[in-house]
Amino acid sequence: MTPERYVTVQRAVCVYDFLALLPFALPFVKVQHLATMGQVNTLLGGDFWPVFDPIQLMMVQLLGVIGTGWTVWRWRNVSRELGVFEGGLRFFVASTLLWAFVQTGQPLLLVFAGIDVVSGAVLMTGLRLRKTTAATV
Repeated sequence: MTPERYVTVQRAVCVYDFLALLPFALPFVKVQHLATMGQVNTLLGGDFWPVFDPIQLMMVQLLGVIGTGWTVWRWRNVSRELGVFEGGLRFFVASTLLWAFVQTGQPLLLVFAGIDVVSGAVLMTGLRLRKTTAATV
């Protein structure tokens, strides 16, 4: 993969993250977004998600704000090292989602785990970029 292509991949992952996380960061949107995700989970054969209590909703919003901020920061500071780091984080998040699936059996968690495994694997290809070209990424 060329360094230019790797930058494009990193930015594509940023766009996905921004679109996926922004609804959680917005106070009145996150409740509807969680309800919609619960409906999708039932279409996949899982249970409908119960309404979150206020503390849980606050934690969801905090994660949305932090995740959205991290995404904007990554967009503005694209580098090979950051991409590889993000790829490793994706594997950690995927393992967390898989563990949650084992405990709850909610199939939507598998969908998100799959997305994180694929995007993490693609981001880890930054390890194969030569260090001499890393300065341009």
